[in-house]
Amino acid sequence: MKRLKQILIIINLKTFIVTTLAVASTYESRRFEITADFPMTLIATAVVFPIAFSISGAC
Repeated sequence: MKRLKQILIIINLKTFIVTTLAVASTYESRRFEITADFPMTLIATAVVFPIAFSISGAC
């Protein structure tokens, strides 16, 4: 029961709302053939820097 409470702290109504919006927006963009061309450096920066700061903050 304690484990379930820990999981429900993370997975709540906001999680389902964000997931639903993500799935709906992906579906609609594919349905209307809306595409975007993001530079790879922008995506890499958005992924790498938070991980690097998290690791350095944990040490």
